[in-house]
Amino acid sequence: MKFKSIKAKLIQSVSVIFIISFVLVLLIVTYINTTDSKVNLRKSEENIRNALIAKGKTLTNNNSQALKGMVEDNAFSAVQELVSSTVRDDVDISYGVFMDVDKRPWVYATANNLADDRILGETLNDQASNWSAQLRKQDFKIFSLKGGETYEFASPVIVDEEILGVIRYGLSTQSMHKSLAKAALTSQASLQITLTILSGTVLITMLLGVFFTKKVAYTITLPLDLLKSAAGTIADGNYNDQVSVRTNDEIGVLADNFDQMRATIKKKMADLAKLNSTGEILASLSNKDAALEVVLQTMHEQTGATSGAVYLISDTEELEAKANYPSNNVSEKFRRENQSLEKSALEQAIKTKNVIFIANTKNEQSL
Repeated sequence: MKFKSIKAKLIQSVSVIFIISFVLVLLIVTYINTTDSKVNLRKSEENIRNALIAKGKTLTNNNSQALKGMVEDNAFSAVQELVSSTVRDDVDISYGVFMDVDKRPWVYATANNLADDRILGETLNDQASNWSAQLRKQDFKIFSLKGGETYEFASPVIVDEEILGVIRYGLSTQSMHKSLAKAALTSQASLQITLTILSGTVLITMLLGVFFTKKVAYTITLPLDLLKSAAGTIADGNYNDQVSVRTNDEIGVLADNFDQMRATIKKKMADLAKLNSTGEILASLSNKDAALEVVLQTMHEQTGATSGAVYLISDTEELEAKANYPSNNVSEKFRRENQSLEKSALEQAIKTKNVIFIANTKNEQSL
C-alpha cells in the first residue's frame, strides 16, 4: 500500500469538504434567488397588468362621460380633438377610436397618425370593432395586434338610455414587457453580484481553512514524526535518546508511555548486561569471600539496598560473616563473638527457610 501522510490526508479531506460545501451553498443560493426572482417578476407583471386595466377603465369611463354632449351635438371636431389628444398624451395608448352605432368611425387616431380624418368613413368590421359594438357597458378584451398583445377598453356613450356610439382605446403591453425585462435584468445582475460575493467569501474562507488545517496538521504530525524517529532509533538498539514530545493531548500521553517503555527496556537491557558481567566476574573468581562481595555489590546496584551482609554456618554450627556491603561496615565484634544459632534472630530464617522481616533492627536484641 502506498504511503500517504496524515497531514496530506487531513488537508485533502478538509479541501474536499470545503469544495462540496461551496458547491451546495452555491446551488442553494442560486435556486432560492432564481425562485424569488420568478415570483417577484410574476407579481410585478400582475401589478402592471392590474394598473393597466385600471388605467384603461378610468380612461374610457371618463371619455364616455365627456363625449355625451359632443356626440349629441354632432361635434365631430371636438370628438376628434379629445381622442387625438388622449392618444398623444399617453405613450401606452396605441390607438383611440370613436364609432357610432353603425360602426362608422368619427375618429381613428393612432400613435403614428393623430390626424386621421375618417369622419363617417367605411364601416369597421374587424374583430375588436364587432366585439365593442355589442357592448352595453364598459368592458375590456385582449387582442393580438401586429404580433403584440393589446388591451382594448371600450365603453358605450349613452344619452337618455340610448347608445349613440362607443369610445375605444387600445393600450399596448410594450411598456409592461420593457419594465419586466428591466426587472429581470436587475434580478440577474443582483444574482451575479450575490454569487460573486459568495464565491469570493467562500474562496477566502477555503484558503483560511486550508491554512489553519495545515497548522493543525503540523501540530499533530510533528509529534508523530518524533515518535516515528524515536521508534526507529530504538529499533536500531539505541535506548538512550529521550522522547521529547510535550503536548496536552492523547499524543502527549502516547509519547510519555512510549518514553517510559524506552526507559524500561533500557533498564532491562542494562540489568541483563550487569547480570552477564557479574556472572563472568564470579566465574573468574577463586576466592569465595570476594565472590560474595561482588554479589552484594550487584544487589546494591540493582535493588538500591543501602547495606547488606552474607552469613554462612560453619561446621560447628556457628554464624560467620563472610561478606558485607559496604565492606567497611563488617562487625568485628560479631566476627569475634560467633553467636549461637539458638540465640540469633536468624535462627528462624535458617530453620524455617522463610524470610524474616524485622521492622526496626535497633529494637531487636538478638541483632
